[in-house]
Amino acid sequence: MEETMMKKCRRCGAEFITRSRIRKRCDVCQTVVSAEKQKKANERLKARRAARRMCLLKAVNLSLQSAARGAAREALRAGM
Repeated sequence: MEETMMKKCRRCGAEFITRSRIRKRCDVCQTVVSAEKQKKANERLKARRAARRMCLLKAVNLSLQSAARGAAREALRAGM
């Protein structure tokens, strides 16, 4: 069942030997493609974290503003 096959790399066109029917790239290209995919995933994660941080900051700012308005109203009522 462990049959080796000659395949052609999709990225560089070099031929390589593999036992896997799934593999599409030679070892060199696979490491490069894996690094590129990991870099893109890290960028997406960084963007999601930044968006979440901005959303949280906006929520905190809104709650602080409403608290300040409430305190100002109370001060006006107390002064009357």
